[in-house]
Amino acid sequence: MERLWQCVGVGEVFYNRYIVKKDLFKGVMNLLSQHLHRNNLINSAIIELFDHIRVKNVKELINYMVDKYRTLYEKLDYVDTYKNLLVKYEQNQQYEQVPLLTPPHTSKLQRSITHKQIATHCSIYRCCRASCRDTSSKQQVASSFSASTDHCCACL
Repeated sequence: MERLWQCVGVGEVFYNRYIVKKDLFKGVMNLLSQHLHRNNLINSAIIELFDHIRVKNVKELINYMVDKYRTLYEKLDYVDTYKNLLVKYEQNQQYEQVPLLTPPHTSKLQRSITHKQIATHCSIYRCCRASCRDTSSKQQVASSFSASTDHCCACL
């Protein structure tokens, strides 16, 4: 449990992907199911770990944990941590699906671009201008983003 906490605490994507790939939360979830409604040190440590993941919004781990162990979380109603983790999961899912608002004269392809695609684009191409990464100018980036080019006008 301590090593898992250290890997999560580092905040590296590599460690998070490894945790998901190897299903390293399986042991933690077994402990949680064994100590379901007990108020002990093990349960407190698990609650603290999950709360840290939720507060830091570690999306890879949140998605993995909720997708795989949702039924167990729904049984746990004595603390809000598990409910809040489910709420954070739903918020992340909604955010990824929300299309950006674009002017009516833009093409259908440009109107379908989501926040996640813009963030991915900016991280892949390492846009040189801060305006491309700025949330207030996502509209400008979305309107100039095209499938035929590998950059946006804000990056030029």
